[in-house]
Amino acid sequence: MSELVQVEVEGPATYVTLNRPDEQNKITYAMMRTLVSALEQAKGSDILVVRANGDDFCLGRDQSERPEGVTPAQNLGAIAEVNALVDGFEGVSVSLVRGRAVGFGSGLAAQCDLTIAGATAQLGFDEISHGFPPLVVQTWLTRYVSRKVALDLVFTGRRVPAAEAKELGLVTRVVQDSDVDAVGAAVVAGLSASNASALRRAKSFLDEIDDVPLADRGAHGVRELVAWRKANA
Repeated sequence: MSELVQVEVEGPATYVTLNRPDEQNKITYAMMRTLVSALEQAKGSDILVVRANGDDFCLGRDQSERPEGVTPAQNLGAIAEVNALVDGFEGVSVSLVRGRAVGFGSGLAAQCDLTIAGATAQLGFDEISHGFPPLVVQTWLTRYVSRKVALDLVFTGRRVPAAEAKELGLVTRVVQDSDVDAVGAAVVAGLSASNASALRRAKSFLDEIDDVPLADRGAHGVRELVAWRKANA
């Protein structure tokens, strides 16, 4: 695995670390492909932790790069692959965010189940400033924020402070910058001590409940809980 994306497995958790700090962890195409491989490798874990070395989480794709022999569809398709792997991770995903998370970096951070951000962290979507609409971002953004908020974020590209990002629904917790790793470790320890099957079912249930009529949700929840307990007796 490339040193630009580090992968470590500790018990039930796989840690995926962006490691291009001198370039604010901007993602090259090769780095994106390596990230896809890392997330594929993490599929069997109960917990996925995404983090970054350096002062910034990730300033998005490296816009100066023109990878030889790579079509625009392949380049952008790699982003969609990462999004699908994070979204489809069956366990609990956690992102630890310090500094700036912009463009692809914001997406990687926000799409994790739990996003723990330092107090001075900032999230934003700057694609329009680079001359193109953030259509890949918009495939998932309104799962977390309202339509009006989504349009504000993508139209203006403004950097959203961590506290506001939490209010909007892009961040789970805001802690002191110096406490991000410690809080993340405590969260992972708590998840590791929990019933992994229960965590997975709690997550998948939220994904399916929107398709159940409101009047039927109570009965559906009871049926599914009885079925889960029987399967896990």
